[in-house]
Amino acid sequence: MKLPSRYKHKRELQADNDDSITNFLALEGYAYRTKLTPKFVNRHIYEPENLNIIRSKIPGVIKKIAVSVGNEVKRGTVLCIVDAMKMHNEICAFQDGIITDVYVKPGQTITKETVLFNIIAVNDEQNISSDNNQASVDI
Repeated sequence: MKLPSRYKHKRELQADNDDSITNFLALEGYAYRTKLTPKFVNRHIYEPENLNIIRSKIPGVIKKIAVSVGNEVKRGTVLCIVDAMKMHNEICAFQDGIITDVYVKPGQTITKETVLFNIIAVNDEQNISSDNNQASVDI
């Protein structure tokens, strides 16, 4: 559909009766109309995951905890085993660090997204100092 002159290089939003929003977008002289549903308009903005917190990705029962507070762990180290639907699932560290908190105990029932451990990365200070060194090098 060819645009009238009022739509050239313009974007307009119009509220509809069904709580959706009609989006008019002009691009290269043509009008495009889309409906933005309430689900889309009210969606949550993505936030990166906090790498210092280990959460459960599945509900289940804690069978074994392999680490304690103060332990230094490497990436891939098994932190605990969760029994979910009669299968043993290993929860592993995804970064090198030191365990600062353990929030669960063996036999505890957990849900999805339950906080299990807190880890402080060992190489955080090294990464910051290496970034500063790279920034000061002239090539």
